[in-house]
Amino acid sequence: GIQEIKEKFEEDQPPWRGAMISFEVKNIEKTKVELENKGVRFTTDIIELEGVKIAKCEDPDGNPLEIHERT
Repeated sequence: GIQEIKEKFEEDQPPWRGAMISFEVKNIEKTKVELENKGVRFTTDIIELEGVKIAKCEDPDGNPLEIHERT
């Protein structure tokens, strides 16, 4: 399904606009480690929000991607 997640940004960091692909995983901690071991660069640590954990990364071209686990 589609889920809207709103994040607060610092004033010196304007909100990002556009679309992002998010992959649902069963264990975000394990998946993040596995992807990092394969060279995927994460731009955030795991962030816990209400009902979901997320971590943002980049594809080889620098496009933003996300993995998430429902909690």
